[in-house]
Amino acid sequence: MTDKVLVTGMSCISLYGDNVGFFWESLANGNLINKKIMNPGREKFVYGYLIEDFNVKDYVKYMGSRYLNEGSKMLLAAIDLAVRESQLDLEEELSERLGIVTGSNYEHAEIAVNFYSTAIKKSPRSVIPSRFPNAINNSSSGHGAIYVKGKAANLTISNGVTASLDAIGIGAQLIKSGRADIVLCCGVEKYAPYLLDGFVENKLVKTIGDLKPFNNEDYGFVLGEGAGVIVLESDKHAIKRGAKIYGEILGYSNGFQSKKSNRNNVNNIMNNAIIESGVKKIQAVFANANNLEFSDHLEAEAIKNLLDYYKIKYVSAIKGAFGECSAVDGIFQTILALKSLEKNSLLKSFYYSPESSIDQSLPITMEFTDCTLENILINGIDWNGNISSLVVSNSCVD
Repeated sequence: MTDKVLVTGMSCISLYGDNVGFFWESLANGNLINKKIMNPGREKFVYGYLIEDFNVKDYVKYMGSRYLNEGSKMLLAAIDLAVRESQLDLEEELSERLGIVTGSNYEHAEIAVNFYSTAIKKSPRSVIPSRFPNAINNSSSGHGAIYVKGKAANLTISNGVTASLDAIGIGAQLIKSGRADIVLCCGVEKYAPYLLDGFVENKLVKTIGDLKPFNNEDYGFVLGEGAGVIVLESDKHAIKRGAKIYGEILGYSNGFQSKKSNRNNVNNIMNNAIIESGVKKIQAVFANANNLEFSDHLEAEAIKNLLDYYKIKYVSAIKGAFGECSAVDGIFQTILALKSLEKNSLLKSFYYSPESSIDQSLPITMEFTDCTLENILINGIDWNGNISSLVVSNSCVD
């Protein structure tokens, strides 16, 4: 058993480029990027945050990359950036102690639909067999494991918004149980235009407007996409190789909230994560707050219930800057939370409106805020009811 799980690297392929520092600075300075039409030619346009001009060959040379779906390409690039940034030496002897856990929901959908529709409309003999491995949702994690030669674990989490927070939580458990020394915790999401019709039909997305956190009207999120990696490492392994430490994973919990239940399970999951962390104070919460009635009301109530007990001073809701990225949400939130701990500053809650807020008593960050931070709680709540919370800290950083 290991005592601590440390963060020794992080990377992103985001709307704001491939540099974690630039991602943070862009949001800190309020330099937001405009939305674009994600589904041209469809009956109802959906505006979202598209990643454009990405080329995997700018990052890695990977045999068969031309057959990969776009999500797998983005994830390979993010993995390569994380490995280089954390200065990991991917020698063969490391592979048995190196694992990968990936949150992935929709990024395989375009190839899957094309593959199966060809088989159904024409015949099974009409499909290209080499396309099949990229038509399933664990293809990205599989290619990532091949790229880094990781053999300790190769897992894919596909449970909605909480997927990459769960990837981090499971990665931490793999290290604590002694099954791995290093785990690449990943998230990736890429949307196909026709996939968005389902989001519109279920009234989850806005066809116009911004993602407004904790808003009591005008419900619906704005979609985003990307890929990212958090490198977790046992304290003993990290110290032995002299790794740079960005933070520590202190606590994690997950569960489910039924829409028919009067019980607020978000409250319990947040509380369980904090109890596991062993801390007495949480200075800030990085909220899920994605402008959906179901999740925003539950989260606002849960945060309010825990404010005084854990002396929570700030709530930062940041998804308005890059959209609801589903399986990569938790990675982006964790990256920005770790940067907040490093800078002792919190990002503003983008597009938050006090006038239409669910609860005006919540300590929402209205502007970029300098403050003293040690522990941050990160929330993820899926519209289907999955809930995850993670506690990160800078207590181990020199």
